[in-house]
Amino acid sequence: MKNFVSISRRSARELSFSVLFGVYLIASMTWAFKADSTLLAFEFLCRLLLPIVLFIAYRKFVPPGKAQLVLVGYAAVIVYMFGVAVVSEAPTDVIVNTAKFLHPILFFFALVFVLHPANFSVRFLYAIPILGLIGAIQTLTLAALIYSGHAPPLNNVVLIGYKNFEMPSFGVFGYAWGSIALGTPYQVYRAQSFFGEPTRMASFMGVVTLISWGLYRVLRSRWFLVAAVLGLLTGFMCFSMTVDVVAFLTVVFYFVVTRWRKMGYAGPTTVSVLAVIAVLLVVSYLRLATSFYDQDLATTNMALGHADTEVSLRVEFVQDSLRLVRDHPFGIGVIGIEDSRILTQYPGAGSVIAPFEWTTKGGLIGLLLQLVLLGYVMKTIVVRQVREGGLQRYVALAFVLVLLHHCVAGEWMDAMFLFLLAAVLMLDRYNFVGAVVDIPIRRDRHIAIASDSRLEGAGA
Repeated sequence: MKNFVSISRRSARELSFSVLFGVYLIASMTWAFKADSTLLAFEFLCRLLLPIVLFIAYRKFVPPGKAQLVLVGYAAVIVYMFGVAVVSEAPTDVIVNTAKFLHPILFFFALVFVLHPANFSVRFLYAIPILGLIGAIQTLTLAALIYSGHAPPLNNVVLIGYKNFEMPSFGVFGYAWGSIALGTPYQVYRAQSFFGEPTRMASFMGVVTLISWGLYRVLRSRWFLVAAVLGLLTGFMCFSMTVDVVAFLTVVFYFVVTRWRKMGYAGPTTVSVLAVIAVLLVVSYLRLATSFYDQDLATTNMALGHADTEVSLRVEFVQDSLRLVRDHPFGIGVIGIEDSRILTQYPGAGSVIAPFEWTTKGGLIGLLLQLVLLGYVMKTIVVRQVREGGLQRYVALAFVLVLLHHCVAGEWMDAMFLFLLAAVLMLDRYNFVGAVVDIPIRRDRHIAIASDSRLEGAGA
């Protein structure tokens, strides 16, 4: 009876967590709520209150040792970034902006205190394939309507929550900012849903594919297989050159990690050669994609090729970022170009590329703190998880994919990145897939936790 009650309570916690987490992902990663003032207020409350709700609603446990080290690292990041803000060109504005920029870290803090088998089973991951299925059905249905000549009305909406930006919208079917020549014989619909651009959705669908495939391999439930297949197809329909490159590099990472020990003494040399080959293949792909785009005005060329500005703009961002870090090695804080005298001299500095985002905001020290954190997690956890297999392999690969994606488009501070970081830390310590048993932890209370040789009791 006690087992049944504890399992029922955990099921309720898992359901509520999936709903809260799903809404938080939508609020944090998409622009679904930015076209209406009421929804924008709801988005703000979701992002602000969810970490607090997690602390109040779920039982808390002392994080594992590795998670504690990462928490200390992020605490150092917070202290340093506010230190930069105090001495910045506009301290009041930069302090406020820094609080907004670093606020997602509270979500990570909450996760490492509540993600424990006493609260959740493996179902704490379910929100990702569920949202992936919804996004896939939404965008693939729209693609079928467009290419069959039955496209729904396309209207502009004003994203009042994002600089009053005008966004072409298909209503419930999502946005179409990244699509090309819609309504012409050469139209290309790029799956986008309510994400700000197709590349962001492609990254999300990459995570959906990996997590869903991992859950299918472990649980053998076919709906995960369906989610993985539709996630892969939708990711392709985004026609994102960035995610193509990131997915390729993630596959290379997987093969290097899983084959490293088999290489023996030839490992370092082999990896060096593979790294050179990977770089050459990426460069060749970028050149081929841009030349293919320019060859002909056809649907296939515009879908599979890409304008050379996608590369040249990022090169300019890198150049401006390098100039800024040379002149301001400690960073200038979190400030927009509209409010900064400094940034007007380096207009592309820090734009979309995570390493340079951090050199711009936090200087070389800010970047170093981030790299130490990421290097520690990669070396001590991710590489081993990928090598060992199981569900943790696919969560770790999803983390690698998002980590790499942010090196081209991102900032290492969004909800999915921080969730996957928490997930790899927790999966390193606990087994969320194990059998449920009843273990007394106090004289008058029992909890249901997963039985596993690696699992420690509550408060571990």
